[in-house]
Amino acid sequence: MSKPLKSQWDFGELFPMEATRRVLTVSELTASVRRLIEREIGSVWVTGEISNLRLQGSGHAYFSLKDAGAQLNCVLFRGEATSFSRNLLSDGQKVVLFGDLTVYEARGQYQLRVTQVELQGVGALQIAFERLKQKLNAEGLFAPERKRPLPRFPRRIGIVTSPTGAALRDVIHVIERRNPALEVVLAPCRVQGRGAAEEIAAAIRLLNEWACHEPGRAALPRSRFSVATAAQQHRPTSDEFMGRKHGAGTKEACHEPTPSDLLPPHEPIPSALPGGELVQLRNAECAVRSSGSAIRNPQSAIGPGGVGGGARLDLILVTRGGGSLEDLWAFNEESVARAIFESAIPVVSAVGHEIDFTISDFVADMRAATPSVAAELITEGVFASREFVTRASTRLLDLVRKRIEVDSEALEDLAGRLSRAHPRRRIQEQFQRLDDLQSTLLRCVHFGFREQSGHWQSVAQRFLRLRPAMILLRRRELLVQLQAQLGDQTRHKLESLQSRVQTAGARLRLLSPHNVLERGYSITQDASSGKIIRAAQDVRPGQRLRTRLKAGEISSVVEGPS
Repeated sequence: MSKPLKSQWDFGELFPMEATRRVLTVSELTASVRRLIEREIGSVWVTGEISNLRLQGSGHAYFSLKDAGAQLNCVLFRGEATSFSRNLLSDGQKVVLFGDLTVYEARGQYQLRVTQVELQGVGALQIAFERLKQKLNAEGLFAPERKRPLPRFPRRIGIVTSPTGAALRDVIHVIERRNPALEVVLAPCRVQGRGAAEEIAAAIRLLNEWACHEPGRAALPRSRFSVATAAQQHRPTSDEFMGRKHGAGTKEACHEPTPSDLLPPHEPIPSALPGGELVQLRNAECAVRSSGSAIRNPQSAIGPGGVGGGARLDLILVTRGGGSLEDLWAFNEESVARAIFESAIPVVSAVGHEIDFTISDFVADMRAATPSVAAELITEGVFASREFVTRASTRLLDLVRKRIEVDSEALEDLAGRLSRAHPRRRIQEQFQRLDDLQSTLLRCVHFGFREQSGHWQSVAQRFLRLRPAMILLRRRELLVQLQAQLGDQTRHKLESLQSRVQTAGARLRLLSPHNVLERGYSITQDASSGKIIRAAQDVRPGQRLRTRLKAGEISSVVEGPS
């Protein structure tokens, strides 16, 4: 049944009335979005690049986290993160952030409220590394003034590393090449994995305890053993080695783990050197040397009173080969850093490759880029001295050889001079010279006689060819000829001179002033001085002049310029 119409304009259900609408305010809508985001998403990890970083005086940090397709507003409130995390913030830095996704209602924009900051690709390990680095640096463990110089000529060194790693082989190879006489004491330990840091620290302390053994206490002698026979030998425990006494009724005293605990109690320490020989010192320690080592008597290094009454180790090398950050992490542990810092013996750290830096590198007295470089640094004194001795020996041999050559030449010269100065030789030379002079004298006499004879014969023949009357006749004829030639030449000369005089006279007449007068010109002169007047400016009124003509002279007085 249709609903009755109220008026003519009531169209009924043709246009039904709209339902009641729920209109939200901006604040209500924004709050709903915030609650939805916080409930559905909550805390998240997000990565990107920092931009538009603004650090407020209040300590809060505002920035954007962006990637290639979008960006996210972020805020880090003071107190939400450590100063270390805050120091990681910089424009362009790629980071991994952890925080709560929410909405800033005042602006209606969603943002991430950050609580943790990590560098992208590094993570917690890098953060732990930086934190420990800052902590130890603040405590002065990295201070340059506490760094100790390495001994230039070490006699025995300790190595803390894996007995089967490539680092030990590299170090021994360099040592055998550069300083075969250097003794090496190995404290084997693990260099990566769980518990490696404690073993490294224990090995460093163990080497210090052994090296600083009291001189008055009898040291255990070293006994050589091979890998094959080591299993039958007794390996003393750490307590027996350190001379500790167990209490009555106790089964075994607790002690700090040492590198010896890593191996079975009756298992030999494996050698990483082909053809090498292990020399047992104490407990887990062993001196590693190859067959070419200069060490011959194992008793020479350790006597009843220690080594020379002093320390039995000159330095300690903490090393391992390259690897990832996780592989090298044992050398970033605080226990290793403390053990290096507390070591009474200088420590060299050579962990990883040249680009790898660990906490042990900063604490150690010297850092080497690689194990091989560390071995070169340790043996540099002996190697450089040996190189110097080699160069000096070569130079000395050259000088001695040259001196011998010079002295040999001088000796040969003296021998020759002595032979030449011998009296018999001189007498023989004088006899020979006398014979030569006698022969020369005879030749000169014979030659002079023949020459003079020939000369006088030539003179006689020339005198015979000469007749005085003929010579006088020829000379008279020559005189007549000369007289005739003299007359002719004199006459010819006079004629030539006369012609030249006539020519010169004609030229002189052409240049004579009188010849000018002959052509109708006149010459005017000052009557008193005889100076020739050449222009009207040369005269003055009242001046007396004399003019010469072809025939006679004219006297005149100047009245004035015309």
